[in-house]
Amino acid sequence: MPAIHDLDTLLHELAPERLPGRYRYTVSEAAHVAVLATVSEDEGLTRIEPAEDGEWVAIRLRVHSALEAVGLTATVAGMLASRGIPANMLAGYHHDLVLVPQARGEDAIAALAALRSPAPALEIEWPVLSSGAVRLRAPESPD
Repeated sequence: MPAIHDLDTLLHELAPERLPGRYRYTVSEAAHVAVLATVSEDEGLTRIEPAEDGEWVAIRLRVHSALEAVGLTATVAGMLASRGIPANMLAGYHHDLVLVPQARGEDAIAALAALRSPAPALEIEWPVLSSGAVRLRAPESPD
């Protein structure tokens, strides 16, 4: 599957999927359990690992974004922030991940699913205004 560059296409094809279980962040040098992701930092290796008492849920963005694509993680993070949903974004090679607090997981899935379809077009009923020889109406395609 070729990677997608266009933000509108990425959003339209977005298929958020909540991964099973809960996760926690730890800082460790030891590799003692399976991990979802790691980030090397000055303080050590930050690991995102499964944990029954974890505070986070992981949502995989099932869309293959190109590494050069611009805007997907910023759009997702901004939309979640606008709804008061804290999130950590992890850009992956094939699929990006979003980690949100366990209590907001379903809210985040619903918000992400809403990104898939554009807002419905507003139906506006334009009034016709006339006064003597002047008649104002909504524009039409032949215009």
